[in-house]
Formats: sequence, C-alpha cells, structure tokens
Amino acid sequence: SYEFIIRASDMAKIPNDNTKIRGNTSTQKVTINVQNLDEIKPVISGPSGGSGASSSSKSINENTKNVHEFTANENVTWSLNGGADVSKFNIDSSGQLKFNAAPDYEKPNDNGANNSYEVIVRGTDAAGNKSDQIVTVNITNIDDTAPLIKGPKGDFGAKTSSESVLENSNLDPRTIFTSNE
Repeated sequence: SYEFIIRASDMAKIPNDNTKIRGNTSTQKVTINVQNLDEIKPVISGPSGGSGASSSSKSINENTKNVHEFTANENVTWSLNGGADVSKFNIDSSGQLKFNAAPDYEKPNDNGANNSYEVIVRGTDAAGNKSDQIVTVNITNIDDTAPLIKGPKGDFGAKTSSESVLENSNLDPRTIFTSNE
C-alpha cells in the first residue's frame, strides 16, 4: 500500500488591509491499496500434448459419443469456441467433450468428410482469462456389421431356415449352416 498527505492552502486577505497572506490550510491522509489482479490464463490439459498445449488429438472408435474430459490448473467454465466441426459437439460443466450424435465411420459428416473432426475447447477462469485448445478427433473403423447366416434353405441373412432330418441320423448341424464371416 501507498500512503501520502495532501495539503491545500488558500491565500486569505487580512480584513481592512487587502494584503494576501497564507490563510486556511487543510490536510488529508490518503492510503492506496494495490490489489493483485489475476492476469494469468488457465492451463488446459487435453487428450494429448502437455499441459497448456495449443492443440491436441484423440482417436476414438466409431459409434462412440464420449471424447475426453478436459482439466485445467484452476476452476474454469468450459465452452466451445469454434472449429470446422463445432456444431457436432457439446461440452459440459465438468469439461466432458462429447459428440451430439455418435459418428459413423462409413458415413463421415465432418467438414472434410474424412473422419477427422475439429473443435476448439475454451476454459475461462473467474477473472475472465481465457485459454483455447484446438482438438482433432479422428474416428476409427470397427467391425460393426453382424455376420449373415445361411441355413440349408434360403440366402445369407434370411430370418428363417429349416431342414428335415431323419430320426437317428448322424447329420452334423454345423455342416448345414454357414456364415459370411
């Protein structure tokens, strides 16, 4: 803190003399307290790179909504601040980044139609300091197609199939049914 005294004086006239002399004086003690202002941006930790990295990336399986739970070195409010695919995401108050709808590798709907989604995650601290991290989410293909079965009668994928077998026969059912995988 800083302290100082302010003094104000006027030049008063002596009655019946018109001579000016030092007259009335007033003083005031002033104290100024300087408060520390938070000017430091929060440090975001994303799915890759070190704390405070300007960008990070993560690969997730198709048909998955959860991407990553972001953290920071102080309490922050999480938000999304752009990116080519920002409309495909949301982030909650705990920093959990999610797809609005789970992406399908066979039907990419990212900006480049290449299963590489980009969004910018922002953390804002109580003082209004902001940090952004550019996040690239790559979608990986998984085998999400059920095998098709072919019975003794019908084609692959038919809902039913039947076969008549004579009583006491030695027919192995595994030789009658096949799969496309």
